[in-house]
Amino acid sequence: MSRWWLVLVFIACQRDRRPSELPGAEPFEADVATAIAANKGDAKFANRLILERSPYLLQHAHNPVDWRPWGPEALAAAKRLNRPILLSIGYSTCHWCHVMERESFEDVEVATAINRTFIAIKVDREERPDLDRSYMAAVQRMTGSGGWPLTVFLLPDGKPFFGGTYFPPRDGDRGKGLLSIIAELGKAYREDPEELAKHASALIAELDRPPPRGDVPGASAITAAVDELERSFDGVWGGWGRAPKFPRPSVIELLLHHHRRTGDAKSLEMATVTLDRIAAGGIRDHVGGGFHRYTVDDKWRVPHFEKMLYDNAQLASIYLAAYQVTGRDDYAAIARDTLDYLAREMRDPANGFYAASDADSEGHEGSYFVWTTSEIERLAGADAAIVREVFDLTVGGNFERGTNLLWRPKSVAEVAERLRTSPAEIEQALARVVPKLRAARDKRVKPFVDKKILIAWNALAISAFAQAGLILDDQAYKDLARSTAEAVLSKMTDGLAHAIVDGVATGKGYLDDHAFLVAALLDLHEAVPDPKWLQRAIAWQTTQDKAFADPAGGYALSSGSHEKLQITDR
Repeated sequence: MSRWWLVLVFIACQRDRRPSELPGAEPFEADVATAIAANKGDAKFANRLILERSPYLLQHAHNPVDWRPWGPEALAAAKRLNRPILLSIGYSTCHWCHVMERESFEDVEVATAINRTFIAIKVDREERPDLDRSYMAAVQRMTGSGGWPLTVFLLPDGKPFFGGTYFPPRDGDRGKGLLSIIAELGKAYREDPEELAKHASALIAELDRPPPRGDVPGASAITAAVDELERSFDGVWGGWGRAPKFPRPSVIELLLHHHRRTGDAKSLEMATVTLDRIAAGGIRDHVGGGFHRYTVDDKWRVPHFEKMLYDNAQLASIYLAAYQVTGRDDYAAIARDTLDYLAREMRDPANGFYAASDADSEGHEGSYFVWTTSEIERLAGADAAIVREVFDLTVGGNFERGTNLLWRPKSVAEVAERLRTSPAEIEQALARVVPKLRAARDKRVKPFVDKKILIAWNALAISAFAQAGLILDDQAYKDLARSTAEAVLSKMTDGLAHAIVDGVATGKGYLDDHAFLVAALLDLHEAVPDPKWLQRAIAWQTTQDKAFADPAGGYALSSGSHEKLQITDR
């Protein structure tokens, strides 16, 4: 090979290391191009998100879409170029966010259309809950529903005029595709921007109507709420309404409180039936502990497999409350199982608890959590027949691609009767097999974990561990609650932040950060009597009152120091 050929290869390799121009996009500013070149690695594309800290934004940093983070620069670019904005809001462990990324945002044709028509902005809803709440309210008003990924089209001033959630890339049996929507909205903006502006202003005015004022609701409001819950209650499978089903721990907490105050048997029945069905369902991780976010069916069987800290913290607290009301040891065991999962798999040694783990691994949703029958039989050995019956396993699989998800539609007594054995033998077999399943699963490729430390969600975890320490008289749980509070508060040197990312406090705390932290410190003071926790709770409550209290009553979700949005964040 001649030395000229080697020189050409070297030049080509160096050229490949430069940031590729994004198709249809504006050229990068010189400083941005330099930063991207330094961080791009071997990826074909890179955009401005490569300079961000958010795991969700970084997941999109190598899309051919010219993504920008939300901020003055992006909004100024929309006005300077006179382009509408495509705002995409999601989070790092969102399954359908991953689907839309693969189908649309990694598609060069779709990316080119976006880049030529819009200023594209990505937002991590967990970093900016105020933006998420505001634009979610707009989409829900426009379409009657919401969810993630949230896809909103804005005027250059940030006012929304069209939106939805997931869109497929092209027209088909899943509905109108993103390419068609881009073409139609781009044409509408070019030909009649005044009409879009009128529509957006009307929507803003409707959303910004002041909430109704009145007296503080009394006992009659709680009674009315319980009556409404009874009308929509699923008496067979628990929960409320049709699929998809979410655990709704605040609703269960209301029912338990209502029962304790009034003795109402129906409130307790709705709470316990729901808790029993959730604990037996596929929404619960029967091998590793904890709960997935929700199920797509009405039997709690098929989950979206992501796990969120806030769900697990609240559910642990609810099972502890149910244990106090009923005295049922299985509720205490479920709470322990959930808290032990958080301590084992979601604990940051330095700062608290991670935000969430993904539904997907190795390119498939749920692959970390499901099993083939042959795997179960090999690991269970002589107990295989019991495990198959307990978890409703089939040879061909009860889930996708010939796999089984674990759920328990029959009680231990029913399984024992069917297999002509005792309930004790069923429990003993599970105690032998589940650790083997966990050990085998630990060798698989684990789902991605979003390691943001969110203050509000960590406060919920502090409450759950403090309550468990007190109710179950467990010093280890008390110690975890205390150490988490100390770690989180040690980072709050300049007011309450919203999150800790890579060990650094970021963002200004919102109402839920303050409120949940105050509640957590009160729970901690009750479990670990120490005046400093009560003093800190009072101090943060004072801060909350100054920053968020509305003179007309109630609290705003954002303070005056937060960014002022087009839609009031109440």
